[in-house]
Amino acid sequence: MGMFDVKYTFDNLIRTTSAGLEVSSFVQTKDAIIQRYKEIFGNDIDVESTTADGQYIMMIALMLYNGYNGLYYLSQNLDPTGAQGVFLDRLCGFNNVFRRNAEPSSAYVYVKYTGGAPSYTSNVEGSNTQEITCIDRLENYGNGKKV
Repeated sequence: MGMFDVKYTFDNLIRTTSAGLEVSSFVQTKDAIIQRYKEIFGNDIDVESTTADGQYIMMIALMLYNGYNGLYYLSQNLDPTGAQGVFLDRLCGFNNVFRRNAEPSSAYVYVKYTGGAPSYTSNVEGSNTQEITCIDRLENYGNGKKV
C-alpha cells in the first residue's frame, strides 16, 4: 500500500505506525480540511483557491503541513542511520563517539579531449593551453579556498 492510498481525514493527518511517523501530503491535508469545512458549512460553500474561504483553507493546510513535516524530520533524525548534522553529533555523543570536523580534500582528474577535430588549442594569456578549473559543490577549488 502506497503513501497516497491512505484516505486521510481531519482526525488522522499525522499518525504513528509500526514503521514510524506517517504524515499526509499537502494535497491530502488540504482535501481533509475542505471536507471538514463542508461538513460544518455545507457542501454548497465555495472553497476555490480564488475565494477568501479557499485562501484561508490553503493557509491552514500549509501551516499544518509544515508543522507535521517538522515533526517528521525530527523523528527521522532520531535514527542514527538517517540522522544528519547536529542530530547525528548528539546521537554519537551518547556513545562517547565524536565526529571530526570536515577537512578539504583533493582529487586528481584526467581530462581527455573527445572533440571531432584532431586537436584543440585555445590562447590563454598568450600561451597555447586551456586552463581548466574544477570546483566542487561547495564552490571550493582543489586547494580548499572559496571562489
